[in-house]
Amino acid sequence: MSSRFLLISQSNAVVGTVVSTCGVVFLLVLGALFHAEVEELVEGKNAPSDPIAVSKACYAAAFIYLGLGVFCLIQAYMHSKEQQRLQRFSGI
Repeated sequence: MSSRFLLISQSNAVVGTVVSTCGVVFLLVLGALFHAEVEELVEGKNAPSDPIAVSKACYAAAFIYLGLGVFCLIQAYMHSKEQQRLQRFSGI
């Protein structure tokens, strides 16, 4: 592995993974609630006219967050492997 594939810092990768995980869970729950047309979300003066479309948008956003989370997780893994490689060859 080369350090040229490390695009973000390790701390940013970890934070991105945590935030993406929370975002995916939140959006999936919100999408499921809109899909089930829960009364508190689909009725009222500011309610969406098409709750099924809103649920699909939540699922799409969750998929985007999932992709970002996978990217950040891979970056964190690559950072740990790079640190192991540097420690292994630091005595030479």
